[in-house]
Amino acid sequence: MKTLDKVEAEVKGVLDPRLRQYQMNLLSISDEKEEAAGKKAYEEFAKRKEDAMAEVAKRRNELTGVNSAAAEESKKPKGPGATLQQIDAHGTDVQNKSVDAALRIQRTLAEDKKTADNIIVKIEENTEKLLVIEDAREQMDSTMGRVKKHINFFMRSLASDKLMMCLIFTALIGIVVAVVCYFIFGSSSSSSD
Repeated sequence: MKTLDKVEAEVKGVLDPRLRQYQMNLLSISDEKEEAAGKKAYEEFAKRKEDAMAEVAKRRNELTGVNSAAAEESKKPKGPGATLQQIDAHGTDVQNKSVDAALRIQRTLAEDKKTADNIIVKIEENTEKLLVIEDAREQMDSTMGRVKKHINFFMRSLASDKLMMCLIFTALIGIVVAVVCYFIFGSSSSSSD
């Protein structure tokens, strides 16, 4: 019983924090594929935890059943074929089965821990990649802001240059008209004098 209590405490102590960490990591994922993979891994991990806890409960029930059966057996008068050695052998067999079950649960826990560690490493790598992508996006945003400022400056400069060219062209046309008018009207009035 002490071994099963220890295994059950280890299952809860190791797997519950990891499940919470999976949940927190799932909340921080924004990519749908990564989120689906994370959810699948979380569900598999949660199922393994439930299986381990069910195995512990099953073995606990078997031990409890064996203990109660042994208690009832001890109350009954011993039959002619039941010896103390047979009862001891049966108890040892049940105890060995329970120890084997506890060892299987510990192996399963170790495998689950490795799987969880691998998933956590992958999630951390993906988080780092997402942070790099976020930094690149922020740099692109700042670059786009600077580009917009430069484009606005050049558009204003282009508009003022066009206005200046229009005024210069208008002034040139006015000078040409004045010169033509002077030669046409100014020469006629000086020749008529």
